[in-house]
Amino acid sequence: MEEIKSWFSFKVKKDDAKLRLEHIVTEKNIDLSRSYASLIIKSGNIFVNGKNKKPGYRVKTGDCISGIIPYKEPLYFLPEKIDFDILFEDSDILVINKPAGLVVHPAPGNWTGTLVNGLLYISTDICKDKDYKDIRPGIVHRLDKDTSGVLVTAKNESALSNLLLQFKQRIVKKKYLAYVYGNFQDNRGIIDFPLGRDPKNRKKMSIYSKKKKLLIPYGLLKNSTEELLF
Repeated sequence: MEEIKSWFSFKVKKDDAKLRLEHIVTEKNIDLSRSYASLIIKSGNIFVNGKNKKPGYRVKTGDCISGIIPYKEPLYFLPEKIDFDILFEDSDILVINKPAGLVVHPAPGNWTGTLVNGLLYISTDICKDKDYKDIRPGIVHRLDKDTSGVLVTAKNESALSNLLLQFKQRIVKKKYLAYVYGNFQDNRGIIDFPLGRDPKNRKKMSIYSKKKKLLIPYGLLKNSTEELLF
């Protein structure tokens, strides 16, 4: 059973309306980092009017927010020797070739053996002012455990802020390569489904999410196993 550090409950005032849930929880608990607030919200430890919400939920005036804050486990993420290739490095960033099977950052069930642990091993400069207390030091985007690919990571707070802004404004362009198989009637087409989190299994993506339809053009397909470029 998780040991509880503290319990809290408060009502949202008019001045705090429309703040993200993770932001207001952090403001009301000054010793809580935003990343850890997001983690415990996702873990189901925070309630809005008795119900779980996402970290990005915009709070409303009068909302009753309550929850428990478990002790951080672990308090520090230690450097570990992890195998991955470095494609590029300078004083600000590291570009990593993440292999399939490697978890990007620590989370419940994967506190060790992650890319973050490996980054701390090869470079003590990775957001060092965080003193390793952030669960995602230097991480600005991620790939799923079983997906391989290129990741850009920040070595300092300036680079972290700059990269986060670039990803938020969609300045960074991303391409995904997948393998498909089977017999196709056409060599070219459109995938027209509402891709998002599967409502029955939050760890998977599916076309049965509540999101609006997302049009994704795909490349040439042949009547055999072929590479699909999104």
